[in-house]
Amino acid sequence: MNTSRLEAGIDKVSLVIRFNWAEILFYGFFITYGFFGAAAPSLISFLSHPLAGIFQITLLSFFLVLLGITGWKWGKDFEDVIVNSGRDLVALTVIFAALFGLGYGSLSLSLQGDESAYLVMAFGHAIKVLMKFVDYLSILENWPVKYLIQIISILLVGALIAFIHLTRLLAWPRRIAVVLSALILCRFLIMSFGGNPSPHPPLGGMAHLIFGAIFGINGFALKAAYFTAYVLFIFGVYKVIKQGAPSYLSLLFSLAVGTIPLTLHLATVVENSIWSLISFSLVMLALAASKNQNYVRLASLVSIMTLFRQPVFIGYVPILIMFAATLHSPYAADQGKKLLRIVMPSIVFVPFLMQSIIHGTPSTAALGDQTSQLARVLAAFGSGIVWVAIANSVPKLWMLFIPLAFIWWRKYLVQSIAYLAFFAVALVIYYSISPGLYGLGKYQAEYAVPFAIVGAFICFKISVPTLKHKLIAFSMLVLIGLNVFNYLNIPVQNKPMDELMDSLSHDLNTYDSGYHVLSGFPYEFSQAYDEVKKLDLTRNSYAIGATYGVFLEITNEYSLGAAQVAESISRFQRKLNEETGPDSPAKTTAQNIEKDPRIKIIILGAIQKRKELVGEFMRHGWAVHAVFKNAQYGSSVIVMTKLQS
Repeated sequence: MNTSRLEAGIDKVSLVIRFNWAEILFYGFFITYGFFGAAAPSLISFLSHPLAGIFQITLLSFFLVLLGITGWKWGKDFEDVIVNSGRDLVALTVIFAALFGLGYGSLSLSLQGDESAYLVMAFGHAIKVLMKFVDYLSILENWPVKYLIQIISILLVGALIAFIHLTRLLAWPRRIAVVLSALILCRFLIMSFGGNPSPHPPLGGMAHLIFGAIFGINGFALKAAYFTAYVLFIFGVYKVIKQGAPSYLSLLFSLAVGTIPLTLHLATVVENSIWSLISFSLVMLALAASKNQNYVRLASLVSIMTLFRQPVFIGYVPILIMFAATLHSPYAADQGKKLLRIVMPSIVFVPFLMQSIIHGTPSTAALGDQTSQLARVLAAFGSGIVWVAIANSVPKLWMLFIPLAFIWWRKYLVQSIAYLAFFAVALVIYYSISPGLYGLGKYQAEYAVPFAIVGAFICFKISVPTLKHKLIAFSMLVLIGLNVFNYLNIPVQNKPMDELMDSLSHDLNTYDSGYHVLSGFPYEFSQAYDEVKKLDLTRNSYAIGATYGVFLEITNEYSLGAAQVAESISRFQRKLNEETGPDSPAKTTAQNIEKDPRIKIIILGAIQKRKELVGEFMRHGWAVHAVFKNAQYGSSVIVMTKLQS
């Protein structure tokens, strides 16, 4: 009786979300190129090359107006709705509880490495303002800077929400004019603060900005932003699968996908690769689940997600191939209009893509050096590194599903061709990067796992009408169990982190040699910074390695004054390291540290040849003060202090 009432109550609940992709694209463009000022030069650079700067602003203005006209004239074609029943919301709760329970430990680990780079980009406005005007904020000098950044983040998020809400009340012509004016104003403001030279699309930073404003500037909250996106992705998988299968089987399948060790680990670190995983998987699942496709929805999803992670733009490949197969001859004018509506969303990422093609990215060559990229791709295919890289991070059982995505059935011929072409393009894109990065698990999550998910779905889709559902459910439970076992054993599958750092370049590209899955390398920086604060040396500290500025100091509660000093020290060390070149030996690093008398305590985490560096510092009169270990992952953070002479 009570169960019946509960079910009846659940069935009465529903959540309907109505939205317009044209508006999302329009405001996404503004947030990317206006609010975050993506690809904005410094004011000095703009004045030095005024024609290039004016051309860039003109191009951005033209694209924004085109997107506005799209919403104005074709808005109805971009309308969409997501209907969630009470049972769907129960499924979402189950998915969240299961994944959060598994990921909690990793979410609690310290921030480091590339995570800091992405987060500096997200909170760049607040950091730049505070660092620039700190001399005028002496009353706040001893305040923890993280709280000041949170306050500014609340103001920024609130102002942005208010701006979007108020401009949406305007008719499209006025809305376009107001948003265009705001975009130009924002870019000039950002240029006056040094511009935004980051090669990474910034829209993912919006998630961190919102979570930081609400929950604070701390590692757990900022990691939770991307983890929440992952939970919603798995819920999206459930929604797609539910179209042709019972709800409980769809839930089990989505949990099987959600517990893939590589992707679940990726969800617990701040890594933009997760957006490619989400986009590629949802697009291919949607195309495989139904013949009646909303191609505008898929094209809009790919376009907006490219502002989160640049390689996502290749998701257009299967969309365009599948759409082309629906065209009939003789050619009709309405087909051209449909194609235009599908292609129009790509306007949002064209400016960023142009910059990357011309100037290159940290992992790819610039325009004019494409021969080296082609050589990389050919060398990768010839060496067998493609399969080694996948095998080191993707479970063997899930690898078996990858070929199923390309099964050449007459009924699914176009789909097979589309996915095969997509896979080929993905391989070319991901193996044109620096060879030293090939084996990183995050790249396998982007281009390999989505095909494994689709292959598993095709197998699932065939099984539902032909096999007993209890057998399918049992198979899903076994798969989930294997996933969880492998996920919990990630630490023991890898070499101890301190050892792995020295052999990483070899282990990434060698089968089963000590590297598996990891997209982040766990080091306990928080304990090291607690020690620095205990010694009252926050104005005399420096963390050696890939810290990308002072975000670690910010999250570890440095005061505004201490953060300013840390930023000054970091900037000075970067300048010295650039002068000595990339091949600087440990001795040069020690010498560089000693050129700044402010540094009295150093922190050493994930660094190659760290033993040699520690030995060099000891010969220069430094001593190991403390070592903070993570026994689970075999990592240690060393704190060294300068001995008094």
